[in-house]
Amino acid sequence: MLRRELTGFRDFFCDVCSFSYNQHDVEFISFLGKRILFFKILSSRNFAIHEATNAFSELLACSKYIALQDYRGLLLNERSFLESCLQIINLPERGLTTAKMLEHASLESVNSARLKQLYHGTSELVHHDRTEISTTLQVLFSPSPELNEEKRKKTESDLMWLIETLVDIILGQYTDDISSAFFVRKPELEFVIGKKRYKTFLSKLEGN
Repeated sequence: MLRRELTGFRDFFCDVCSFSYNQHDVEFISFLGKRILFFKILSSRNFAIHEATNAFSELLACSKYIALQDYRGLLLNERSFLESCLQIINLPERGLTTAKMLEHASLESVNSARLKQLYHGTSELVHHDRTEISTTLQVLFSPSPELNEEKRKKTESDLMWLIETLVDIILGQYTDDISSAFFVRKPELEFVIGKKRYKTFLSKLEGN
């Protein structure tokens, strides 16, 4: 069932894609589809329902903007995805600023400097809180920088690193909860996170 859902997602992306995609793009969109399914399944099984729903919706939007070659739209949703994952990582606390969420102890084990660089770099392009709303609207109506092939490769690489980093933290932090969410359907978990991560996940689960 999941395999069929992923195939439909990938085929639709290829049909609406506004550029000549290559094998790398197809592999990336398959990866993205699996991680979308990961958050979708979590949200449907009462794990961080609000935050996980936002996470998979924002990754879906990322796929849309990649297909449309809309750089600003992609970065807007990449930034929102990061914030949703940080909210999951910081549960049960809510209402924290992004700066405070980035201080969570679990982020000490990853390249937090790169994480912050991605976040702040995105903010500079899409965040306009300090301007008048009419100016912000003008910016949003202006043409988005095109996601050309060179920029797309880097952006896909950055997004893949971001997703994998955040998923690893969530898997490590909520091992028992995620195991319960997937209960007897753990082959689903292996499919959506990959064999290598699933093996690491099982090792940690058996060690708890």
